[in-house]
Amino acid sequence: MDLETLLTLAVSPAEKGAAGLGESNLPFAEVNVDGVVCGINSLGKMAWDWKEGNPVSQDLELALKASDRDETSELPVQMGGLIVGVIPQSNENGWYLIGYAPQESKIRA
Repeated sequence: MDLETLLTLAVSPAEKGAAGLGESNLPFAEVNVDGVVCGINSLGKMAWDWKEGNPVSQDLELALKASDRDETSELPVQMGGLIVGVIPQSNENGWYLIGYAPQESKIRA
């Protein structure tokens, strides 16, 4: 399974990019180019202790900005014991983040 498929499972197409994120069995967040959380589901709040409107850590923001803007990837850091997949938003306004367990690390971009 790739990260794009994982995103589809995490957020339904109708909800993808919408203000209200749907619930899923995976932590999911949307972070804008300024490093601010602009959408997050309840599992993301629990796993990463984030709220909408809060900035992410400087280390995470740097890792996001260093990621390839054209490709899905995994961050080189784990958050909340989870591997974090990064999917750049097509309009270059930020990133979608999906957390998954290390044993699921066969998921690739």
